[in-house]
Amino acid sequence: MRYIIVIFYVILTASFSASCVAGDINGTITVDGLEREYIVHVPKKFKGQALLPLVMVFHGGGGTAAQIRNETKFNKLSDREGFVVVY
Repeated sequence: MRYIIVIFYVILTASFSASCVAGDINGTITVDGLEREYIVHVPKKFKGQALLPLVMVFHGGGGTAAQIRNETKFNKLSDREGFVVVY
């Protein structure tokens, strides 16, 4: 689990330095030889000048990042409360 968290930290750092805009950032990462998709949602309040809390939302077996995003609706909560979500 620690390995995954470090990977997401690197992804977030690279994503934010490349693009400090609100919205969804889609990408893939290979872990143990398996390609996995992720979505990072940056809240509308983000202006690129403050650190934000991070919430990681994991789906069950057979699910996808897009499915769990649509089911949980954390994007709306993220926009309202001002935190980054990684699916």
